[in-house]
Amino acid sequence: MAELIENILPIDVANAALNALRPDGNEIEYGQYYGFKEGGKVVVPLPRLMAFQASIDAAGDSPWYRCKLALVPQNKINYMPWTPTIEKIKDAVEQRTGETWNLAHIIYYRDGDDSMGMHSDSMLDLMPDSRIAVVSFGCTRQMELMKKSRSTEDGPRKMKFDLMHNSVFLLDQKTNTHYLHGITKQAENRTEDRISIVFRYVSTFMTDHGLFYGHELPFVSKQDIVQHESRRTMYHYIFSVLVTSFILFVFTAFIPNWIKLFVGIILCYLVIQFSRQIERVIDKYRTRNANEQLRKVCHMKNIEVWNQRDMRDFLK
Repeated sequence: MAELIENILPIDVANAALNALRPDGNEIEYGQYYGFKEGGKVVVPLPRLMAFQASIDAAGDSPWYRCKLALVPQNKINYMPWTPTIEKIKDAVEQRTGETWNLAHIIYYRDGDDSMGMHSDSMLDLMPDSRIAVVSFGCTRQMELMKKSRSTEDGPRKMKFDLMHNSVFLLDQKTNTHYLHGITKQAENRTEDRISIVFRYVSTFMTDHGLFYGHELPFVSKQDIVQHESRRTMYHYIFSVLVTSFILFVFTAFIPNWIKLFVGIILCYLVIQFSRQIERVIDKYRTRNANEQLRKVCHMKNIEVWNQRDMRDFLK
């Protein structure tokens, strides 16, 4: 079940972290992000500011979390390396809980008008059985959990947790399967802000070229992507040589060899470019189809009692 742990850091460290992570602390560069409304036809500003950090490897690849936020064209999500305060918090909470995380969404609630709608998290990219951590600094806000209407799991219909300053809320995947959660608007203390750091341990990674690899994906490792790209390049050259040879054999029987060579080089280049263009069109179609399926997953996960396997099977 979900768990709330108080006083995760010494109070002076927690207070310093709150000041450092505020916008005027100059450690985090928050941005305005957007969400879909009215069935995905309208894009609206989300009532909160956000930033993103993760464990970036030497090649520049970062963990990636597939969610509806990443599907909005206006959102340019870029995971930055850990900043000192976030890394210090991550290390302390990992030591306290025994969990490991490699990605964080940092959320700044400016006042009581900022909120987070009821939803259940995507589990497509989470390491199996890992827990999601919500670390809170600043004004106390209430996390409400509401059982999905289709859930037959034993347990209360509603749960409420006060996420106070210097606490961590741990959400396990079973609870996320059966419950929606969110931060509702708060009338009192409207001028007080809150910072929430949502840590996740994901098994999906994205290269600097936008390709994904990881657990149960078509590419399990980055080496698989390298081999795939090498094979595609080889197929382009083989195809171009075959097409060029056929054209020269059929249409240039009485042309001098030096002209054949010149024409062959040009034809080979044009065929390669044409085949690559066709491939780009196919890749674009596949990406659009995958994004549409992901959009459906992000909608259905808030209705259906889906675990990680259900989400991954639907996306396939």
